[in-house]
Amino acid sequence: MEYTFTYGNITRKLPVYEVAGGLKIAYLDTFCDIELVNALSSKMAQMIQDGQNFKDSQRVILLTAVSKGVPFAYTIANNLISLNPNKLIQVVIARKENKKFFGSSVSVEKTSITGDGKSDILYLAEADVNKLRGTDVILLDDMYSTGASIDALEKLARKCGAVVIDKVVAVWETADTSIQPPVKYVAILPLIK
Repeated sequence: MEYTFTYGNITRKLPVYEVAGGLKIAYLDTFCDIELVNALSSKMAQMIQDGQNFKDSQRVILLTAVSKGVPFAYTIANNLISLNPNKLIQVVIARKENKKFFGSSVSVEKTSITGDGKSDILYLAEADVNKLRGTDVILLDDMYSTGASIDALEKLARKCGAVVIDKVVAVWETADTSIQPPVKYVAILPLIK
């Protein structure tokens, strides 16, 4: 089974996989799809740029988690920097491993629908915790389905004393488009039951 995903003039044939209890997803692998990441990131950057909280802030950190959020964070940061040369735009990435050189890290647990019900722990190194303290933060991710990743990022940001001013994802995965998620999104993929 395949699903055809189209964004602008970009079309991808996506394989469909069952992830849990009869729930199926069309798997969109943006990790190495430069053309699609650039197109989605351009729109995400514009959504952020248009937000009043972003306009009011002089320093903003884009917070995402490894791994698929990383290409979006860097691409969006580059777009925002070119549009806002007088703002300080930075990127912080939550990791799935706690390294010895992280110092006093902070962590939160999250469970993804694509992780076989297993939990992941997201870590921020001490240097990133200090960078986030008292800063305006925009949460980024490639997909939003259950909200687990964005919720985990928000918990990390709050643990660090940061202020979440926006939440933006590339794709909202949903079975019910009549309910709006608590994030801004660029495109929609169906969850198939």
